[in-house]
Amino acid sequence: MPKPTPDLRTSNVHLDVQKCSNLQGLQEQAQKFWGLRRIQPYFPSIQKLFKLENVRMPYHYGLKLRLPIQTISSDSAVYVSGREVPIHLKKTMLYSPYHVMHGEYAGTGLPNTDDVSAEPLRIQNPYNAAYVGSLASLVLSESECQHFPRVYGVFSGISERHVLDISDDYEDLCDRPWFSQNIGHFFDLRLRKPEVPVLELAESSEDIDLGAVDLEPMNIPTPPVLPSAYDGDTEETPEEMGESDSCSTDYIFGVRSCGSDSEGEDGDDDESEETGSGFSQEEHDEAFAHAVFKDAPIQITVMEKCEGTLYTLFKETPETEKRCAWIAQVIFALAFAQRTFAFVHNDLHVMNVMHVPTPLEFFYYNVGGKSYRVPTYGKLIKIIDFDRASFSVKVPKMKDSKFFMSDQFHQDEEAGGQYNVAPFYNPKYPEIKPNPSFDLVRLATSLFWDCFPNGPDDKYMSNPLFKMFMTWLTLPDGKSILFRDPENGDFSERYRGFHLYKAIARYCRDTAVPRKQIEKFGAVYVTDKVPRGEACLVIE
Repeated sequence: MPKPTPDLRTSNVHLDVQKCSNLQGLQEQAQKFWGLRRIQPYFPSIQKLFKLENVRMPYHYGLKLRLPIQTISSDSAVYVSGREVPIHLKKTMLYSPYHVMHGEYAGTGLPNTDDVSAEPLRIQNPYNAAYVGSLASLVLSESECQHFPRVYGVFSGISERHVLDISDDYEDLCDRPWFSQNIGHFFDLRLRKPEVPVLELAESSEDIDLGAVDLEPMNIPTPPVLPSAYDGDTEETPEEMGESDSCSTDYIFGVRSCGSDSEGEDGDDDESEETGSGFSQEEHDEAFAHAVFKDAPIQITVMEKCEGTLYTLFKETPETEKRCAWIAQVIFALAFAQRTFAFVHNDLHVMNVMHVPTPLEFFYYNVGGKSYRVPTYGKLIKIIDFDRASFSVKVPKMKDSKFFMSDQFHQDEEAGGQYNVAPFYNPKYPEIKPNPSFDLVRLATSLFWDCFPNGPDDKYMSNPLFKMFMTWLTLPDGKSILFRDPENGDFSERYRGFHLYKAIARYCRDTAVPRKQIEKFGAVYVTDKVPRGEACLVIE
């Protein structure tokens, strides 16, 4: 019996390296407008695709682009092919920002070829999340699939002042002793001032004596708190280290539902209580806490600027036929990426899907000889943010494709435990490969309650988007990945936080493969032929 065709496949793509002929000018402009010094197009992932050992000054070389930057005209625009275009700068630190804040490592070097580099391992690692995100953006852009932002340049450089929003983690960070003691040593903290004063004094024309006395300022230096690895007074025995490692990795690779006794949570405050119209939250909570890093090595991807998120689009557009058409664009985009690069986004929530205006009335696709016509309703959907992506690249004359996966999937990093596969394979646990169903399931979990605030209610049964989401969220055993016990009316969340990611990766193996969803839900878009002169994205 022949082996089944895999859902994640790799096709030859035409990539090449070339020297950046106008690098000096771009370096001067990047420092002036972007606050970036010593930008270079080279980053270590390139060496997995092309040999640069014998190239003089390899940091002048980068991947060839169809539309490269000619000049940088401002902080938000560049010239490409003789015209000025608005841009978005995707910035990612080359070191883990929280490890830098902790004092584990820092530096101002940039990546170089393996044979000459003296920089720490992470900055030379081709699987560094910053490099993987840039490479994914670049190859998807060069594929000419319209559903990924156009990339005009990829550079490493030194940011004079890199600002990171830490609002979501601020409360937790404040509970850690090293956080406050390392402020001013490894990073600066910037807090937004309250909009209203905490205390208002009544106006008075008289001076009030509070009995304050002027004192001379005292300068008492506070030493930075280094991680325990730097503490020479404490040593773990090998037995203690082994026990600790086993305990921590069991938790990392384990999946716990909200109903698990070990989780210790009753879930009374979760989404089962949600009713109303949906989309009631602001798109972004206002950031109030930022960490500021000086002279930080970063990776930047210079890409086209998008207009808004899918969240806002759905919030402003209740019509089901429009929402279905925009989700269809996402499905076709993912099907193309999975058939060309074995691509899985791995973090496709509603804020990582954006849109730009389009004058086209329809987009055309061809899948296995069958043509589809999807109405745009004036919007071209774009998928963004690939720092957690997994994918493969195969260039002509290459025997085997090269697999890339973000180091965020290392067991010690923020996405550790979602997968277990090389280059971050732990032999103590079963292999878990990238899941082609992951992206659509994750997208459905991020949209479901806003689109259907009453939960799995019979009144939604005629809605095709509801039926599609419910199909994606249903496991092979008939249970739900999102709801704890829907058969008994318990629609509270089944998995909380990152346990949801790990559960989707393990249990939703064939529930929402994009190529197969086209066959299930694409009949309404089938057309006899593509009109002459219309572009058509061929998926397979």
